[in-house]
Amino acid sequence: MNTVTALSAQDVMGSRNVSLANRAAQEASLLAEQTGKIDPKRDEELWGAAEGFEKIFLQSMLKQMRETVMQDENSIDSSNASKVYTGLLDEQFAETGSGSRRFGIAKMVHDSMVQTLANRVSAGK
Repeated sequence: MNTVTALSAQDVMGSRNVSLANRAAQEASLLAEQTGKIDPKRDEELWGAAEGFEKIFLQSMLKQMRETVMQDENSIDSSNASKVYTGLLDEQFAETGSGSRRFGIAKMVHDSMVQTLANRVSAGK
């Protein structure tokens, strides 16, 4: 009986995954259609804003991660020069990371802005 239950649960999960995949494909198609309605220059501006947000987010995350690490007050890492250097290093890491679009934050922000613009256009605002 456990085998039958396991198989039926697996079938349900399989159909659920297919359903989720179909929904994701529909949403991707809708987003592609909506993106096509946006002026390319405007889309470029949206990408710039999304990547800027991702950079600030990553920089803030790196800063918070560094602050959680305990540092000895007598260590070389506690000097002001070292703090400035690590701040600049975090900024560069964030710049590099946001430009590569590896994290997906910029894409989610961009897609959300495209969706919002498309909704406003369809509502006549």
